[in-house]
Amino acid sequence: HAPQMEKGKFIELIETSDIILFEETLLLILNDLNLLDELLKVLPKFSIIDSVFKRINLTTHESMSINNQISGNILKAIQNNIDKLNLIDDYKSNNFQYVDAFKGKDGVLLTDDLYVTQLVEQENKDISFGNIFNILELLYVKDILSEDEFYKKIVDSFSLGIVDIKLGSDLL
Repeated sequence: HAPQMEKGKFIELIETSDIILFEETLLLILNDLNLLDELLKVLPKFSIIDSVFKRINLTTHESMSINNQISGNILKAIQNNIDKLNLIDDYKSNNFQYVDAFKGKDGVLLTDDLYVTQLVEQENKDISFGNIFNILELLYVKDILSEDEFYKKIVDSFSLGIVDIKLGSDLL
């Protein structure tokens, strides 16, 4: 599980970053917690790798897919906030797609995948990372989640099968 950033720094990055990029695992987690649409509404902008978006779209429209409802929910949340979406072309890249997305830009990669953070950090030490607990804190600070909902979503996060959860001491 990717580490949690300090709350104040994360909120500042959300407000000032050139790019706020979602990685697949966090899209799935936010969907499972029924928070993706709520988060996208409060973000000033967001980005998704083009090939990820196309896989979501294809899975949604594949009637035989067991995951079409999940991808359909994710796609609907994205479409509800389409004016904020920036698709990042990754077809010309030979590198790991999340590294190239940040070339020449300040930003934050939203992920709960520790391996993704490690791979990206090998190529670019300047990229910041936010995880589900950062997002829950953001939604709480923005009054999207009440205090009870905030703590319930933290508990719900533990039931999603995330291994080796890393959260800040202020949430313990």
